[in-house]
Amino acid sequence: MNINVKSNLHNHCSGKVLFCVAVLFVMVLVLAPFVAEFSNNISPFVSGATDKVISNEVELRNAVKNAAGSSVIALDKDITLTEPLVIPAKKDVTLTSNNDNDKFFKLIGANNQTTIMVNDGGALTLAGIVVTHNSGSTGRGVTVNQGGKLTMSMGIIAGNIIPSERIFVGDKDREDGGGVYNCGSFSMSGGLIANNTAAHGGGVHVSHWGSFRLSGGCIINNEAYYTGAGVEVEYCFDRIINKC
Repeated sequence: MNINVKSNLHNHCSGKVLFCVAVLFVMVLVLAPFVAEFSNNISPFVSGATDKVISNEVELRNAVKNAAGSSVIALDKDITLTEPLVIPAKKDVTLTSNNDNDKFFKLIGANNQTTIMVNDGGALTLAGIVVTHNSGSTGRGVTVNQGGKLTMSMGIIAGNIIPSERIFVGDKDREDGGGVYNCGSFSMSGGLIANNTAAHGGGVHVSHWGSFRLSGGCIINNEAYYTGAGVEVEYCFDRIINKC
């Protein structure tokens, strides 16, 4: 995993960063076969009861809108979105795949848009889906706005590309963080972020407002046009990377 830290505040951002090498069998996989391989050989599902099983975009949006407390929503098939899926304030949602199917299902973003957006006061846990875009389409995987919370325990964020013609527009929300653009809180304990591309932070971009805690999972094979292919961290006050 490539990490780039852009900071003039080293006194605030000092910390011990430990690295480990991702296991060999993951490193040799490429996106198309590797997504299927990864999802079919690792149990992707949340333990316990599922609150709602959904099979299309309308059902998914309604399930998020009507979520009460901590709600588990399971995809029953791949779903292609027409606009970003927004996790609003006061919603705590876990997205997983239906236990009756032995695979990760995909949440596919609309062209030139982020797939999922977590707003101020919203919380999202990714626990067994693939957040991606179709081949030939562009867009980010997940945008976490200031005050939002993203947790990733398993699953995949892959195949999300911010094209080079969108850089130098003066809007980092548009050009950085191919897999995840984080202005809020992001904790990753498992799963995979791979084959994403952006100007800075191909896999993950952490803004100076954001916090990032990495204790497990893998961030590999991402690309940046400039800096931070795997992870780019701005002048943040909370970055803890225990392993990758």
